[in-house]
Amino acid sequence: MSGVKVSAPILSRVAMLAKAFDMTKNKFNFRGTQGTSFQPAEILSYVEEHEELALSVDFASTIVKRHKLESQISEPIYAFAHYLITQNLKELEFDCLPITPEVYLTRVISGLGLNSEEDIEYQVRNYLQSLVHESTSYALLCKLSAIFKGWNLHLNIPVTGNKVSVKRVAQFKKDADGNKLPLPSAGNINEAFTIPCRSKGVTPKRILKQGNIQIIN
Repeated sequence: MSGVKVSAPILSRVAMLAKAFDMTKNKFNFRGTQGTSFQPAEILSYVEEHEELALSVDFASTIVKRHKLESQISEPIYAFAHYLITQNLKELEFDCLPITPEVYLTRVISGLGLNSEEDIEYQVRNYLQSLVHESTSYALLCKLSAIFKGWNLHLNIPVTGNKVSVKRVAQFKKDADGNKLPLPSAGNINEAFTIPCRSKGVTPKRILKQGNIQIIN
């Protein structure tokens, strides 16, 4: 095994996200664990086959514990972000990496070393702060996508909208009479999910449809 001791519930949560990502055919259409159901034995097996998961949980837990007051989101999200970045980084070749995943995420978690609003990590933290009171599956996708956008910007990889913030489905839409009606997908990510170390993708049709629902009286 990886040789580190980590929280079993956090490791299980990260493993579920990682397994769900693996199972997603179109990664730009990643939905987190929405619509998935894993048995405990499946997750245990997945953890045993992917020792890096525990290392990512150990890293995230250590940094969050050290900067608990500055941390804006839950440990599993940081841990999964670290895991996916490090895994995808293996597929790329860089003569000189501008920043390591550990330094980047430490700055995102702690806010240390940020000097201006132009700093990518400052922008990521600013966006995460706007979601600090949201804990829905929709918000999870937005938080992850923003973290991955920041990472890709460091690597000069194009991101959707050329900014860290994530486009979301509006809360309401007006019908023919001008009445505001709530949208069923309100708050969901309304652009292609950002994948670390990969250029921006085409927005999946499912995502396009959710924000363009026709309101019929």
